[in-house]
Amino acid sequence: MGLWWLLLGVLSLTIVCWPTARRRYCSHLGAAHRALAARSWVDFDRRARRARKAGLRMSGAMQEYALGDLDLLEAQSAYFRGELERAREHLSHAVEHIERAGAPDRNVKISMARHFLGDVHFDGGNLEQAAEQYRAAVQSVAFTGEPEMAIFSLQRLSDVLLEKRDMTQALDVIEQCVEYEQKILAKADGPTRPMISMIQPDLALAKRDYPTAERLFREKVEYWSKLENRSENIDLTRYQFHLAAAQQEMGRYQAAEETLRMACELATRDFGPQHPRTARARRKLSEVTQMTGAAR
Repeated sequence: MGLWWLLLGVLSLTIVCWPTARRRYCSHLGAAHRALAARSWVDFDRRARRARKAGLRMSGAMQEYALGDLDLLEAQSAYFRGELERAREHLSHAVEHIERAGAPDRNVKISMARHFLGDVHFDGGNLEQAAEQYRAAVQSVAFTGEPEMAIFSLQRLSDVLLEKRDMTQALDVIEQCVEYEQKILAKADGPTRPMISMIQPDLALAKRDYPTAERLFREKVEYWSKLENRSENIDLTRYQFHLAAAQQEMGRYQAAEETLRMACELATRDFGPQHPRTARARRKLSEVTQMTGAAR
């Protein structure tokens, strides 16, 4: 009788601890996240394959949700490796999976995917497609009760409009960002010391107040450049591009050239020499170098 109880106990423990598809998926997805942060691509691909295998063994909405999350992660990997077409494919699949899953956070996840797709198009030089995806990202969270979550997508949309030199529309978008930022800061908990605005430099640039824009963007570039462990949410090359644009508008071509040289170095370090972001920085540097030569 004691042996039967022992076997029953072992069987029960096995059932409880058996590595189900969901547990295997979560384990491999977590490891893939760590590999992505470390830019360990061999390990990332191995973990992503295993996560996908486990995800396909799930069923229904759970499978769709798992595959949507995995496609978002694999899109990030492809983006950082400069494989923009593969990133676009993963993001398109992610939107499809997330919509079919119908989870409560569906709108937020779709907004994330659309925003990221906008980044992919922007770095690829497709400004119209980038603007379309950023607008779609904004629309995805427009009726969630917290539309201010769209502030980063609106900010990137303004970048596209500034790149196209559509200053009127850019100003309209940035003023909406200012409104959302004020709401976000009003809700923020913590010390009563004033928070530094992330939108005021953009506002100055859109208003063509180039001296103020240069000062504010330089402050951000200098601050974030000093941090060795800068968050990936901080797009330092974006600040450098805008700083160079303000300098260029004031005819300070040599200063803009130096700013863009630093942007090229940073993009090469963060993304690699063949990445479209690096190519974009080089194009901007080449353009301002020609202006410097013409001004002499």
